[in-house]
This record gives sequence, structure tokens and C-alpha cells, in this order.
Amino acid sequence: WTDEEKYTMFCTPYVMFANYDTGNDYRAEDQQVSPYLLPALLCDYINAPACLQNNFLLHVYETCPVMSPYYNLYTPGTTAEEHEELQKLHRYLTYDELIGEKYLDKMQGFEF
Repeated sequence: WTDEEKYTMFCTPYVMFANYDTGNDYRAEDQQVSPYLLPALLCDYINAPACLQNNFLLHVYETCPVMSPYYNLYTPGTTAEEHEELQKLHRYLTYDELIGEKYLDKMQGFEF
């Protein structure tokens, strides 16, 4: 498949809104984004208190807004080493949250 065909196959429209005026612009307005990033983008949009996981996911959004086994969309200017490091970190943090010891919840003072 071409990149355009992959994009069409793995793309799902979504709507995000708040029931009050947040006074903020939505970071991903009219942009492609992976669904696992939506909660972090929503927290950012409504000015929810920051946490390490959301900060990491916002960093992922800024670097690679679409990351999947089939299609990745990196921000221009990122290197292959940055791609690999970001994917590795994402795998580790996802594992930790799903079946690990939840080390991320215990970390404080660490920022992305």
C-alpha cells in the first residue's frame, strides 16, 4: 500500500469538545493523531493538572503524532535515533502501565 492508502485505511474521524470555554486552542486541530494520545490532548485542552504520563504523551504527539505498527508520521527534522528511542520508551511505559509494576506512578520530579 502507498502511504496515502495506509492513512485512509487506519484513519478514523473524531470529535473533541468541552462543555465550557477553556480559553485554549486544541493542539491537534485538523491534524492526524493516534487515538492513545487523545486523553493527554484533552487534559491539555482543559488545563487539567499535569502528570508525567500526560507530559510524555504530549511529547510523543509533538514528535510523532501518529505511531502504529503500520504507519508512523514523524515531525520533520527528527532523526532515526530519536524515532527508535521514542518507540522504545513508549513500549516500556505502556508495558509498565498495563502489566508492570506501575513505576511511572511512583516517579516524581521527572519531566519530559
